[in-house]
Amino acid sequence: MIIGPSLASSGESQSELFRAANRATFVGSPTAGTDGTAQSVTVPGGAKFFFTTTRVLYPDGSKHHGVGIVPDVFVEPTQAGLRAHRDEVYETAVATLRGLVGKLP
Repeated sequence: MIIGPSLASSGESQSELFRAANRATFVGSPTAGTDGTAQSVTVPGGAKFFFTTTRVLYPDGSKHHGVGIVPDVFVEPTQAGLRAHRDEVYETAVATLRGLVGKLP
């Protein structure tokens, strides 16, 4: 599964289910680390702030907030890759998948 900082909330929960079941290899960069029930407060001037009110932990009891899902294979886009019109995260995910398929009986 390709993951990154834009993956948050229920997407993180669903991804963690795959990890707990040993059904996925995560490629990319850590997710947002923001899961749980969202609340908001509007302050004077009209600005609205959102925050979570639920304590979310990993199955082993470790902290999720601020950590997120940590990839098995870390990769981020680079300036060189962007200039060359390459998607290095996708390319790494495909190479990882090919490596895993090659190990099947």
